[in-house]
Amino acid sequence: MAQSWLLFAAALAFAVGFILGSNSFGAEISGAAVKGGTLASGAAKGDTIRLIVPASSPADKAKLVGKGCAIVRDLAIGGQNSSVVAICPKTVAGSIPNATEDRKLSFTVSKAFPKGSLPQGAKPQSLEANNFVGVSKFWDAGITGAGSIVAILDTGIDYNHPSLKDSIIASASFVDYTTDPMDDVGHGTHVAGIIASKGNPKIARCYRFECGELYCYYAEVPCSEDHDFSFGMPANESIGIAPDAKIMMAKVCHPWGCFESDIISGFEWAAKGVNITKQVDCSAKCGANKKCCAAAAGCALQNMSVLAGSSVACSYANKVPNPGSLKAGQALCPAKDGNRTQGSSVRCLLKDENGNILLDKNGCRYGQVYCPPDAASCTYEFSYASVVAQKCTGMTEQTTTVKPDVISVSLGGSPTYLFNSCDSSYPLVKEMQSVVQRKNIPVVVAAGNNGYGVSIPACSRWAVAVGATGDYYFDEGGFGFDYNHIAYYSGRGYAMYDHGVLAPGSFILSTVPKSDCWLCNPSGFEYLSGTSMATPMVAGFMALLKQKDPKLAGASLSSKLFASVTPAYIKGGYLFPETGFRRYEYGKGQITAQTIG
Repeated sequence: MAQSWLLFAAALAFAVGFILGSNSFGAEISGAAVKGGTLASGAAKGDTIRLIVPASSPADKAKLVGKGCAIVRDLAIGGQNSSVVAICPKTVAGSIPNATEDRKLSFTVSKAFPKGSLPQGAKPQSLEANNFVGVSKFWDAGITGAGSIVAILDTGIDYNHPSLKDSIIASASFVDYTTDPMDDVGHGTHVAGIIASKGNPKIARCYRFECGELYCYYAEVPCSEDHDFSFGMPANESIGIAPDAKIMMAKVCHPWGCFESDIISGFEWAAKGVNITKQVDCSAKCGANKKCCAAAAGCALQNMSVLAGSSVACSYANKVPNPGSLKAGQALCPAKDGNRTQGSSVRCLLKDENGNILLDKNGCRYGQVYCPPDAASCTYEFSYASVVAQKCTGMTEQTTTVKPDVISVSLGGSPTYLFNSCDSSYPLVKEMQSVVQRKNIPVVVAAGNNGYGVSIPACSRWAVAVGATGDYYFDEGGFGFDYNHIAYYSGRGYAMYDHGVLAPGSFILSTVPKSDCWLCNPSGFEYLSGTSMATPMVAGFMALLKQKDPKLAGASLSSKLFASVTPAYIKGGYLFPETGFRRYEYGKGQITAQTIG
């Protein structure tokens, strides 16, 4: 009976904790830096609105300044520098042609339980979610995401995290309060770890049963304090679905949410690609006996010829010497076989100290040495008229432009769309359409945590909308938790039917910063729930598909994803119990490697 009560309390905590952990942002900000104009005299922060305004010419911008607006920065939409972000008095906003509000999107995540708590009946680990979608089928074949790149638009990333730092190839900030892409929320680092974490070390975690005003729960406490029980988290429970994929992170969010314009800038950065410069050893780049480095900046040529007049001692032996151990001026001769006759020719390959074949003064590749069969040794005089070999030395820089194979966006905003896809008039939706069409990069977006409707921009048909699985259930078999059930919070609507898939999203263990931020944990790892967690599962899955078939890109990669799902009936729907509407809940199905040939 006591255990049943605890399970009920845990289920209640899941629901209440989601409500408490969900985000609703209504704060106004004025922007830390303005590029032109000042706010109208007496315009308080609450009397302003942040807008995206088509304005490309100095005259257009001057008109905005004349209305009392402050221009924050220029904004490229669809690759065109034709708009600005401006903060204007609300009283003049209606008189600005074609202006739209710079909406605030939120993180589609719920802590679900008080920070660090252990859900009863669940297996809170990324590895469990990975196993559920069958990624071992990829891993056993050596497909771990190597060569694939995923761009993430989020709260930034802890680029010092030991489980992530080797996976990050680029990061940038597009918010107005910092140029540092360091994650000060925890959300972006958690998302990145679901894709590419190298795993966690073994961690001891301690829990104490506590009760609040609404419910009771197990809360994580330092193991130095009194606790009811503890357990050692095994190593590599938080390993990413594509641990060898590379990450590009665009910090587009404040701690309280994300401006639409900042997300657009993150899209543009990712779609353009970034230049990656690395130091390359010249000999590794060009080889030891080639002239290919002659035009390579930073590489030097070193002669490998032997000085004229050198003598070569050719000794018979029972075993041919290792060419790599020969000294300069030696000749490599065959072993004595006892069958030579006097005056026979022994062909000795002349090599330098690096094992490179040299030419004699007549341009012959071999030196002819005449020795009697019983001779202990003989000598052959040779000289060189010119350099016969060269090698590269030193270091040089090699710069390449890399672009993502998929973009992951675990963010969503209102309004939500239930019976149709969303309007392309939203600047963010226009930008996403441009990225998909212009750059041929698929975009994976969280469907939202409202339990009904699909949020912006996942509601757009240009996105791959992602709902979450993982929920408690009660049936004839009892009370439990599994990923065969759609999470009660998962967004539902026409967009899921049209372009949506499901993936595990509840109680996912992944990387977070160790600092004191909202979703951080001193261990560097935390359990979180939401369509925010399901979205990188899908993005990482697409990275695996890309490595398996490098020809896949853009629409063909999305099509391969849609073909890689289990379309069977999935339990746990609450909004549309009628069979005909179930696709509004589970979309095209749950991702699984089991359908991959």
